[in-house]
Amino acid sequence: MDAAELVKLSDSIAYQNPDQIRAILAELRRTRPVCKIEPDDIRPYWAITRYADIKTIETSPELFSVEPRANLILESLEQINMERYGDIMGVKTLVHMDGPRHLALRKDTRDWFMPANVAKLRDHIDLIAGQFIQTMKSKGGECDFAADIAFWYPLRIILHIIGIPEADDAKILGLTQRLFAPEAYVEAGVNTTDIYLDTMNQMAEYFTAFIEQCRSNPKDDIGSLLSNAK
Repeated sequence: MDAAELVKLSDSIAYQNPDQIRAILAELRRTRPVCKIEPDDIRPYWAITRYADIKTIETSPELFSVEPRANLILESLEQINMERYGDIMGVKTLVHMDGPRHLALRKDTRDWFMPANVAKLRDHIDLIAGQFIQTMKSKGGECDFAADIAFWYPLRIILHIIGIPEADDAKILGLTQRLFAPEAYVEAGVNTTDIYLDTMNQMAEYFTAFIEQCRSNPKDDIGSLLSNAK
């Protein structure tokens, strides 16, 4: 398999052809289960394609670190993130962290996710599920399940847990999609880096205002808990 085929694993647009990606991965599993990929605009990385190897890596934090790079982004964006945030990943989540810092941040929300507290969500989640069932019924027997249901239902549950109002669902979905696949939104005169930076700026603006609201008017949600955590 030549280098041109291998770099498709780094191209989010290539995953619109899943048969092609599956064929590349199947070939790697047979011949090169641990394979170095060297794209032009992303720093080289190792592709691990066999389940047993992936499981070993994921369950051996003493041997394998998620830092400093937890997912693939353009090298130019890594440089911008370093300049702006002091880290090549920019804003980091729990899945971007190892060790003591990861555990310390998990403890902030541990009690909130205890069974008794999660049980309090049941009635509202049942209500949301019922609304989406009615949405499917209203489609006359056919719907685009991904576009009509699969994007929106889990998003609404997650945003409810965070404390974000339903009116902002479309905004958050749009920003999230642009953040994870900026290549899909490239237009004439606009490059991937500009789209990524614009999306990050919009995210920062939205959540800065959200955090300020949570601090001035805290509620029983994860957003308020994290915004007021020490």
